[in-house]
Amino acid sequence: MLKKSLLNILLDIILINIALSLAFLTRFGIDIPLEFSRHFTTLLIFATIIRMTVFFSFKIYQTIWKYAGIKDLLNLAGAITIGSTIIVTAVFFNRNLGYPRSVVVIDWFLNMLFLMGYRLFPILKPHLPLKFQKLP
Repeated sequence: MLKKSLLNILLDIILINIALSLAFLTRFGIDIPLEFSRHFTTLLIFATIIRMTVFFSFKIYQTIWKYAGIKDLLNLAGAITIGSTIIVTAVFFNRNLGYPRSVVVIDWFLNMLFLMGYRLFPILKPHLPLKFQKLP
């Protein structure tokens, strides 16, 4: 069980960073302005720490996702939303970290998609058409 929790934590860290990177790429393309790209690594680290802290406080890693229900999904959605709110608030008071409003919305959506998606897939897999059930 501990090994699976550590794997979920690692996967969440990776997906949080991918979501934020894709949010910036979706907003700006490859040409991210210097004012945002200068502090991008700091923002990635900060966002990851905030989200993981919120996830632990919401006890996301104590849920057995194979048997998860609506309550567990709402708990995860709340944790993602609270994490985004904390990040936006902190960035608002610290002008050194650039974070456009459009990136906030895209990042929130991608985190919902990625973090809920990989948790829901094992639950939904038996209900998918046969050609999708052969996926790992």
